[in-house]
Amino acid sequence: MSTTGERTRPTAPAARLRTARIGIAQVAPRLGDLAANVQQHLETIEAARTQKSDLVLFPELSTAGYQLKDLVPDVALDGRSKHLHDLVAASRGLALGFGFVEESADHRFYNSYAFCEDGRLVHVHRKVYLPTYGLFEEGRLYAAGDQVRAFDARLGRLGLLVCEDVWHPSTMYVLSLDGAELVIAASASPLRGADVSGEPSNVGVWHTAIQMYSQLFGCFVVLVNRVGFEDGLSFWGGSRVVAPGGRVAFDAPLLEPGLFTCEIDWNEVRRYRVGDPTLRSERLEVTLAELHRIERERRESRGGARGLMDGEGAP
Repeated sequence: MSTTGERTRPTAPAARLRTARIGIAQVAPRLGDLAANVQQHLETIEAARTQKSDLVLFPELSTAGYQLKDLVPDVALDGRSKHLHDLVAASRGLALGFGFVEESADHRFYNSYAFCEDGRLVHVHRKVYLPTYGLFEEGRLYAAGDQVRAFDARLGRLGLLVCEDVWHPSTMYVLSLDGAELVIAASASPLRGADVSGEPSNVGVWHTAIQMYSQLFGCFVVLVNRVGFEDGLSFWGGSRVVAPGGRVAFDAPLLEPGLFTCEIDWNEVRRYRVGDPTLRSERLEVTLAELHRIERERRESRGGARGLMDGEGAP
């Protein structure tokens, strides 16, 4: 199963749709029930096709559920899996993104997200940042991905991120410099805390983050978050589409499942980037030089560190 997004020749402007209808599948997967979840995907894809969607997107781990623990190997898919082939085949005539547990050839498991179109698998992103704190334990369940790459699709040049990846600004920075005009942020975010208005505190933080990224990098950001309950966790939905510059193009309701449709205009990317020089004036060579310096200094610092076993602090 290919996981790279190696640069291909960009889609010719004349061949790309000027507008695109995005179907956001804000679903509640059944925990560990792969067959039922895949069937839900296939039915939702057909509904999106009826609505004339060009792209239908599902949340993080949409084929498996989130709180998997020892169920991870049971729901994992690889290149031979019939369920995976069925989903890829369902993308004929449109584009499709869905979350799944990927099993590699050496039997490691990844929290992955697939993008398919016209009956072929185009790109797989393996979640790079695995939260292992508080109620999260992904680092104990999955291997971490090691690539963040944009890729070319019929709709345009896209990027994929999975939940915690979004909270590391380097991921959006890399995707933007790699040419992404639309970034899909697939999430399984549970409710956490509440602000003074009574709204869950992490809802506002999520929405602020993707709005900021759309302003800084002049791209569309599509947050697709799941709903439902698992092991005491409530997932809040609230999927959102933000246009370049921070304009909210669509908001899905909190907590409610459904297939929601939003139309975007690709010309908004050009209009915003023509007027805002931030991305095109970025000096990548300065960033790389400073990152190499920081890495070198950290490596040197670690090499010279002394601990108690080395006699540090001894009289």
